[in-house]
Amino acid sequence: MKNNFLEKLLTFSFLLGSAPVLADEKPIIQSNLPSFELAANAAEIKKLIKCEAKLRTPPDSDDEVELIFTESWGVPKYAYNDPLTKIIEDEYSDEVVSEDCQGVNKEETEKSLLAIKSTYDIKFKVVENRPIIQSSLTNFDRAIGTSAFRKGLECQRKLPGSSLKDANLEFILKAHLVLRGQKNSIKMSEFNDPLTKLITDNYSDDVMGKDCITLDPDALQRTLNPIRYNYDIRFNIKPKSKEINFFPLEGIK
Repeated sequence: MKNNFLEKLLTFSFLLGSAPVLADEKPIIQSNLPSFELAANAAEIKKLIKCEAKLRTPPDSDDEVELIFTESWGVPKYAYNDPLTKIIEDEYSDEVVSEDCQGVNKEETEKSLLAIKSTYDIKFKVVENRPIIQSSLTNFDRAIGTSAFRKGLECQRKLPGSSLKDANLEFILKAHLVLRGQKNSIKMSEFNDPLTKLITDNYSDDVMGKDCITLDPDALQRTLNPIRYNYDIRFNIKPKSKEINFFPLEGIK
């Protein structure tokens, strides 16, 4: 009986031209990238490069800026020209990039990214045959922090007169975590994670400063971006233990 009543109600509504309808469909954006994160990454880099170009005297021409896009940062050119990348770049306000053009305001970028996600129906390209990296970590930033710390220790072992020269790296990592009281914030499995190892192995010689602490941001991006684009990275989305902020990269004293 209820079904008959509902059927009549819907029929009557339709005849009146007021049948229930779905909300307006979102505009479709067909991206050539496999994920939203890669488009956001390319858009951030474009903003940073354009910002730096304006600081130079005289400012870089559009052609010079375009050359920078094709020769640095390890991002394929198609990513910079992707429709989604362009929309994100246009959505970013001037407050996104710092005054010295060396970083971005994460709160501002998040606002822009959320607005875009809620406005558009974004379709991504399925990239075939990308090697799969199954990580035990929950995000890419965690892998960067872990690999940077590991790289810093490896760097210190090579310093002249270092007491760590002949020490086993795994033993050093365990001892340092315990001494700093950080044994609950990061596990040895994270140092040995496939993604951590992949990043560490691909660091160029100019990534780590001579002090074995400072990271060069440009060299770091040249390491990370090819990994982002060339691998299908899958994270552990349900961490077994609560994470805390990654501790500062500091040398063993």
